[in-house]
Amino acid sequence: MRKKLYIFLIPVIVLLICCLTALLFIDSKPASGNELYLEYIQMADEFYTDNDFDNAIIYYKKAIECDNTQDTPYISLANIYYSTNRADLAVDILKQGLPVVLNSNALQELLQRYEKTNATEPKGLSVAPKNNTSQEIINDELIREFSDWDYERYGRDYTVENESFENGVYTVRYIGLNAKFRYYNQENIEGVVDEESGKPAPQARPTEIILDDVNDLLRGAENGITLEQFTERGVFDVKVTTDTGNNIYTLSFKYLTCEILVECDENGNVTGNGIYNVIFPTQRLLAENKVTVSGRIINVSDANLVSGALIEIRSGFDNIIGEIIQETTAEDGSYTVELDKGEYTFEISAEGYNTEYFNVRADETVSVMLDFSITPKLKNGQIRIVLEWGETPLDLDSHLNGETSKGTAISVDFTSPTANEGDDEIAVLDVDDTNGYGPETITINDVGGSYSYRVHRFSNSGSLKNSGAVVKVYMSDSSQPVTFEVPSDVDDEWWDVFTIINGELIAAE
Repeated sequence: MRKKLYIFLIPVIVLLICCLTALLFIDSKPASGNELYLEYIQMADEFYTDNDFDNAIIYYKKAIECDNTQDTPYISLANIYYSTNRADLAVDILKQGLPVVLNSNALQELLQRYEKTNATEPKGLSVAPKNNTSQEIINDELIREFSDWDYERYGRDYTVENESFENGVYTVRYIGLNAKFRYYNQENIEGVVDEESGKPAPQARPTEIILDDVNDLLRGAENGITLEQFTERGVFDVKVTTDTGNNIYTLSFKYLTCEILVECDENGNVTGNGIYNVIFPTQRLLAENKVTVSGRIINVSDANLVSGALIEIRSGFDNIIGEIIQETTAEDGSYTVELDKGEYTFEISAEGYNTEYFNVRADETVSVMLDFSITPKLKNGQIRIVLEWGETPLDLDSHLNGETSKGTAISVDFTSPTANEGDDEIAVLDVDDTNGYGPETITINDVGGSYSYRVHRFSNSGSLKNSGAVVKVYMSDSSQPVTFEVPSDVDDEWWDVFTIINGELIAAE
């Protein structure tokens, strides 16, 4: 009897073992797949943050292959496609995700938003970028790095791939930077390179930088950039010159604190991949405890540079009546000053603009890049709302909703940038920035209405509470704005900032 019981139990035990093994195997696969999905998302987000959209697209697609039921990769892909002028692909990827991602309001809302935007464009054309700035053409982040960094900073953040010193010129390439950096002394600028050691001074900026691929500098160079596009996009001192001996044409222009030279045709148009280019950062070896502060003066109503603005500098924060210790004029819309380390108030004035004040800290770094946005003077009965933030998220959006003084409902954002009541323009989105920092501006022409203003984190990467977002509200009866700073406990997608009721500004609770 006992033997028969054992014989009976053996297959039962085997069956139980098989079932347990199968369950363990089934349970283990989703965990492994989920880990791989999260790994791909993390890698894609890092590429997205670095503006390496091609690799970001690859890894968001890999994440979808691992788990196609999550809305994050679909939304991120759509944002990339839209921001790179491919709204049709943005709509397609969202439609792909809609049937398999359950209960995603974000995906559905974004699809409706992009379909609406795409429908307003002529068929056969891709959607234009959301604003017309120099950043559409120029890799702004790259130029800011080249404008600011010195030999010591490059050596701290990058590993040398190879270096040489010949005929007074130190040349270096770094792993991860597809460029050649050259340092040498010039007739009017000594001390860039120590002739005995063959090494640059720690605070020396490269004398010139030559990129392996001009497309790293100029977006769309392979498809062609016209001279007119350059002159319309916030660069200055644009010139076309020719080397008659070699029949070579070059386009030169200034941007931030760099002079840029790039090969072009006889009409100043830039086209091609392997064309000659060179970047000349402003070279200045600073005295001990000196800091270079440089940047641009920007018109908040159109994001263009303000030429001829006067900058007066006083010691200490919030010092608007003290002794002026230094002044300069931003003749071409950009400025550069040298200051001792410390705290300062910059007073910026220009004809036709409000005079404004900015606190500036010249800290332990060698140089500081700061752009200042100022507003043209308002007409009676106008209100101007200006949103500014940091490097990330790349895209924050302004949203204005409410009723006019006559009771007409209005809504202003990037999908509907103008609100009219009959022939009257009630409110308009003057500038919609998509590349970080701002300004993003709305002007209201009917102050007797009731309006609410919100900020939306449109970019899928980056944090609203850590964006450094600031909203400035200008009234026609005051030269100085009322300022709102993003709170630390804000919802990470929406920030309700204030309401305006019959011209009275009321902060949101």
